[in-house]
Amino acid sequence: MHLNFNTMKINLYILICVSLFASCQKEIKIDQEKIKNKIVVNGIISTQLDTVWIGLTESRDLLYDKFYFPVAKNAKVELFEDGVPIGVLSFLNEQYFLAYKVIAGKTYKLEASYKDFTPITAQTTVPYPGTVESFTVSKNENQRIYAAISLKDNVQEDNFYGIQMFRKEISLDTFNQLGDSYQTYSCTNEFITTYPKPDVSVGNTCASEFLLKDTPFENSTYTFNLFADSYVYGIDNLQTEVIISLKSYNYDYYQYLISRYVYNNNFGNPFAEPVQVYNNIENGFGIFGASFTASDTIIID
Repeated sequence: MHLNFNTMKINLYILICVSLFASCQKEIKIDQEKIKNKIVVNGIISTQLDTVWIGLTESRDLLYDKFYFPVAKNAKVELFEDGVPIGVLSFLNEQYFLAYKVIAGKTYKLEASYKDFTPITAQTTVPYPGTVESFTVSKNENQRIYAAISLKDNVQEDNFYGIQMFRKEISLDTFNQLGDSYQTYSCTNEFITTYPKPDVSVGNTCASEFLLKDTPFENSTYTFNLFADSYVYGIDNLQTEVIISLKSYNYDYYQYLISRYVYNNNFGNPFAEPVQVYNNIENGFGIFGASFTASDTIIID
């Protein structure tokens, strides 16, 4: 058997190189500090409530495989009004609460400490409510409801609003001996008017909410025109209730709602720009905001 000398040299060279590279392998350990979990706050306060409720949980990384985050039990949570301590919150039904009615225009600070987590602080100012000066509705032959809502902007601050309209159909004919009424809901899904244009429409088909700033009509009164179609067919003797809901948000809660909407809308889109959900918790995550809701109902046959 004849061996090619050049082939043997090449094979020997390859074997030597592989041996050298194998002997040069080295395991390098990266001394990386473990990221600490943080306190997550979910707290919206309102002048319409007699109790302040605050949710506290522990943050987790992206690989966490549970649906709910662990509740931060046995934390110390304290509330301040314009820098003056109000009280320490108690724990009930997985949340912290304090029997206290907040006041419009006041600034509230939240402090919380829990186990070895970094203590958090957050503050927010309760908004003054907008005023619905008038609310009128009409219905055309196609059962479309038109509504005109005149909103008077509050002059004391920059204001942020959410507007919702619902219609509820109630059959006056009972369907069984118990007298239960047939009910369904349909909601507005766009403004008829294009001014002022809402920032976004938040919510599902039956709970669309229009979020907007008061910049186009600041310190004045503006009338919004909305409509809601009926999706009830073939049922006679219907009574229609039209419900308007006006929500006044403070800056923190408004920014949170806007950013959360954009984040959810971009989720799963590889071409969308990353969105950071608004967070006003120092040394933690979440939202501590404030709102006020006013509603009115008109019944038409």
